[in-house]
Amino acid sequence: MRLHLRDGTFADLWTNSSGSRYAFHWEHRAKRGLIHRYDNAPDHPDIATSPKHLHNGEDERVVDSHLSDDLTVALREFLSFVRSKLTELGA
Repeated sequence: MRLHLRDGTFADLWTNSSGSRYAFHWEHRAKRGLIHRYDNAPDHPDIATSPKHLHNGEDERVVDSHLSDDLTVALREFLSFVRSKLTELGA
């Protein structure tokens, strides 16, 4: 699902059919040069919360993710994160 946000950016929300894999991606490179993506792909085993992790500002900056293990709660947490950042930016 793609959500078009009030500041002209967008968020892509993806899960597999079982809900065991997800990616919540806020794309704002064109506006601010940034991305924020929470996902649980097993591609960063060195992260303490692996496989959960956050691409924090750019693809190469990967940090721990503390999103809930409950997918519905995690989605709410992601949307709250985006809303909070938009508020900080005055968007």
